[in-house]
Amino acid sequence: MTLCNLEYGDLFYEEIGQGSPIIFLHPPGMGRKVFRYQWPLSQRYRLILPDLSGHGDSTAVLERITIQKYAEEVLRLVDSIGLGKVSLCGYSSGGSIAQEFALTYPERTKTLILSGGFAEVQSPALKYEHLMGMYFVKNSPKTLAKVIATVHTFDKNYRLNSLNIC
Repeated sequence: MTLCNLEYGDLFYEEIGQGSPIIFLHPPGMGRKVFRYQWPLSQRYRLILPDLSGHGDSTAVLERITIQKYAEEVLRLVDSIGLGKVSLCGYSSGGSIAQEFALTYPERTKTLILSGGFAEVQSPALKYEHLMGMYFVKNSPKTLAKVIATVHTFDKNYRLNSLNIC
């Protein structure tokens, strides 16, 4: 089990492959298992797949959940692994975490890959959806995981495996 020790618990992460490292950042409400289909990249790259605090196998839990706090958590992970500049791949709201990291720590950012990410929540509908998601992250992460897993894939086995991420 690979852990990054934080003052508020342990951050679990997996490392797969060798080569240039890419850190994959999941959105709140999901976990590292959402990146199962990226595993073949490990033939050329070193994949680092963390469960951000409050997710998956991490025991770390943030008291106040913010994108900025998650970006700080990623920096702690990067430091604990001993990496300098890093490539980040953010999926959905994980892209917001990756962007925050890049803006806050430009000297530590090599590459930014966004998949389904968005720079800012501007429409009222998306703001409401984002607020609801953050509410469920704090109060009922398993419900959020079930909803997200259901709408993100038709593969029932992958969906069931994804329910074990929070």
